[in-house]
Amino acid sequence: MIDYAIFMTPTGARGLTPPTPLMNLAKIFDRAGLTVFASAATPCAPIGDHGLILGTLFERGRVEPMRGPLPHDLATAVVRSGGEVLLRETWGGYIAVLQDPASGAVRVLRDPSGAAPAYRLEHRGAQVICSRLELALAAGCERPRLDWASVRRLATFPNLRDAQTGLRGVTELLPGTRIEIEAGGASCIEMAWSPWTFAARGAEINDYALSVELLRDSVDLAVRGWCGQAAPLVLELSGGLDSSIIAVNVDPATRATLVNFVTPTPEGDERGYAQAVARAVGRPLIEQPASGSAVDVTRARPGLHPRPAAQALLQPIDDAFAAIGVRDKSGAFVSGLGGDNVFCALSNAGPAADALMAFGPGPRALTVFRELRHRHKATTWAAARATIKKALMSPTRLESRSIPTFLAEGSVSAPLHPWAEGAGRARPGKRDHVASILVAQGFLDRYDHARIAPVLFPLLAQPVLEACLRIPTWMANQGGRNRAVARDAFADRLPASVRDRQTKGGLNAFMGEAFESNRERLVGQLVKGWLASAGVVDPHSIDRALKDPSPKGEDMARLFMLADIEAWARTWPLRDDPTGVP
Repeated sequence: MIDYAIFMTPTGARGLTPPTPLMNLAKIFDRAGLTVFASAATPCAPIGDHGLILGTLFERGRVEPMRGPLPHDLATAVVRSGGEVLLRETWGGYIAVLQDPASGAVRVLRDPSGAAPAYRLEHRGAQVICSRLELALAAGCERPRLDWASVRRLATFPNLRDAQTGLRGVTELLPGTRIEIEAGGASCIEMAWSPWTFAARGAEINDYALSVELLRDSVDLAVRGWCGQAAPLVLELSGGLDSSIIAVNVDPATRATLVNFVTPTPEGDERGYAQAVARAVGRPLIEQPASGSAVDVTRARPGLHPRPAAQALLQPIDDAFAAIGVRDKSGAFVSGLGGDNVFCALSNAGPAADALMAFGPGPRALTVFRELRHRHKATTWAAARATIKKALMSPTRLESRSIPTFLAEGSVSAPLHPWAEGAGRARPGKRDHVASILVAQGFLDRYDHARIAPVLFPLLAQPVLEACLRIPTWMANQGGRNRAVARDAFADRLPASVRDRQTKGGLNAFMGEAFESNRERLVGQLVKGWLASAGVVDPHSIDRALKDPSPKGEDMARLFMLADIEAWARTWPLRDDPTGVP
């Protein structure tokens, strides 16, 4: 489990003098203006005398982690390129820390997968980048306070987050970005890795067999690489396509426990699919009951988190995972998060619009159009109108729909993510594909069982991202099947019932049970809570919804999401009034 703190002190700044050890972290690098602490469990690879890699690093195309110092030639190239060589010749989950031997400038690079967390603060002219805020506070940084404008933006745009967190003075170094801090204190942040490099039209793979091979190889690499060095594993096997693809790619020699969560109603019962996968891979399956009545919306995730860090609806699952992890002394949990996103399960007219723009109104575009019309059971007129509108009238930016439901009146600016740069050159479906990957990245740090062991997300690994971004959206949905290339890539390993299914299990009844168990708690959380007092939510509309005997599913989901924000906010009370409302 990667745990680190980096302190960069410009010339003339007072900076910080962290204690040694810093909590449970040892000082592992100390040069003029740069000090790095890391836990004993954090892999560290020196880059000559000029920095180090914190986290797990693989050579490109290999599944064995690199051990010890970087080879001399690679280390030299990494220093000269400011870390960019790592993005071309390696992959993994890491933070690269480099100090220029001539100028003393420090560069910190976060890998594109986001597997290693990175939060940034400033104090007395010094810059701190760390894996968790407790380390910064232990070093002497002031305790941050809630930034209510940012909290409102989190509530308004829950599916797209930028570098700003919900705390004043705390930002995130986003996946694939690099910060440079000069010896004099000036700093700049830039994208070192961009999805548009691989989503560009010139990088497209227009051969279906080649796309199948590339996706298969990249997923196989990511799963074997991550899972091979963290056993024993606990793998959530929902019975859906994405977690099943991971399960069939885990090396048979790797110890792994498969877990399927079962809700009381048939819509959430995916055991048949999970059992088929378990039989295919020859592993036992734990069928774990999950009850909505075990959800408590007032319960916050322990620790100091810069954003809402848990989902109340996942509490029964988090708790069960944690118990299994402790019992089995698990090395890691494995999640299929991001599969829908990277494999391109678009549910709009994007693939048809992209095909129309690529080929013109000819036979190839017409084939894609017919396949998607059939899949969505749309009339020819409705499908044609949606396709033309998507092709000609889509905004040329990454879109994130605002959700004003239950919020107080007021304007909120949309988050600004660095991936927005370059979006205008992409086709509309590919823009939607990239935007969906951003949605997945927003959930990397929201699993409470990560306190027991790391949670691995192989389908968001850099090789998988790059392979899937190169596959055109119409190809990814070939035959009117979402995630078609992924299905065909593992057709020989997946049970046919899982490979060919086009439906998903539902959690509406589970959510309804949780809602009924929490109606009174939701009143205290949202009608009389901090978000209401700060003018973020509209308590009157929430009160009406809570009194509705048969609320809509989308309203229940929205109220749970706002309750998650409320529970998190209450972990950051004002120092001079620890029990009061901000």
